Amino acid sequence: MDLFLGNERLVVVRNGSPLLVYDVLVWQDYEDTPPVVRSLPTVPPQEGRKVSGGEFLGEVGDTVFILEFTDAAGRRWRRMPNGLLIEQSKRTQRKNPAPLDTQVMS
Repeated sequence: MDLFLGNERLVVVRNGSPLLVYDVLVWQDYEDTPPVVRSLPTVPPQEGRKVSGGEFLGEVGDTVFILEFTDAAGRRWRRMPNGLLIEQSKRTQRKNPAPLDTQVMS
């Protein structure tokens, strides 16, 4: 899983693996403001999904984005701004995936 930042306040989440990923969170950490968090229920293999950046703050170069997701084996991962991938939890059992759409988490 990777993030790409576009010039139209758009974040693209790309799944480079051959398997579906679940419970994707994209969060922005900008200065002293509360984080802005967006979610995608799933991202199919070898595809990208656009996440609207309308609520994202600041300029692309002045902000930090972090990506979290659950892989097909049920492991939770965090992709840090420097590219480091860190496992967050051990296996969890995933039941039915949610329909694919973009939502704002509060």
